[in-house]
Parts: sequence; C-alpha cells; structure tokens
Amino acid sequence: MYDIKLIAFPNPILKAVAEPVLESELESMKNVSSKMIEIMDEGNGIGLAGPQVNILKRIIVVKCDGQNITLLNPEITQKSGLDSVEEGCLSLKGIRIRIKRSSSITVKYLSLNGEEKILEAHGILAICIEHEIDHLQGILIVDRAGPMKDLFLKKYFKGRK
Repeated sequence: MYDIKLIAFPNPILKAVAEPVLESELESMKNVSSKMIEIMDEGNGIGLAGPQVNILKRIIVVKCDGQNITLLNPEITQKSGLDSVEEGCLSLKGIRIRIKRSSSITVKYLSLNGEEKILEAHGILAICIEHEIDHLQGILIVDRAGPMKDLFLKKYFKGRK
C-alpha cells in the first residue's frame, strides 16, 4: 500500500504537513511501524517520522533505552526546561546542528491498537520526540538553525549535483 523508503533532503515531501492517522488505518500502521523501525535501525537512528519514509501520516517511531515506541497522532501537551543539543537527521546525512529543545515533555498519542496514551519523556527521549514531531509539521533541523541555516545548507550541497 505504501512505498516505504528513506527520503533525503531536499525532497519536498519533507516540508509537507502530515495528515492524522485515521482509525481505519490502524492495521496498516502496524506494518508501516515495523518497516520504519527497520529503516531507523539500518541508519543507526533513534527516531523516524512518516514524511521521512514517504508517508504523509502522523506516525513516529523512537528508540530509547533499547525500547521501540510508536506514536500515532502525537501532540505535545506540556514542555519544560531547555537543553542545547547537537542533532542529526537520517534525511540530512552528514549535518549536525546545535538546537534548543525542551528537556521534558508530556505527549498525548494513540498506540498502534488505537488506545489514547500519555507519555512523560525526559532527556534524549523528549528531544527525539520533539524532533520527530517537527517532521510531522514539515520542520527540519536546518529550519531551527537560525542565522546559520544558509551555512549548513551550503555545506550540505557542496559537491552534490
């Protein structure tokens, strides 16, 4: 049903806003989630969002403490603290950018079984979830780079044609 593959910048799908996962799509999201985890693991990543694998649906997978978590229609309901972290992205190979992220978040989401859940995340898990939710909104780490954005893009495209 879906053509699941890692999408690289500057593919325009990465800038699109993802649509909510509908109840009728829950079963297909189980297969999508499994494939996303496989792609994330192959790339040594800790998170992946639907648009990064050619799916404009609000699905993210994250890996923390050896555990894979799939969040459908995630929504951050609370944020606290601030950390400055260096982030990378599987869709932007070779680019690392220092970004300010919340050190703790509360996120509401649906599980693959359609159950509404609440997750309190701290540290790297909070940062990862916030990064992946950005992808669902069409926001990339380069968009958070502020005045350094042009420098990072120039570095990224140097030698690529």
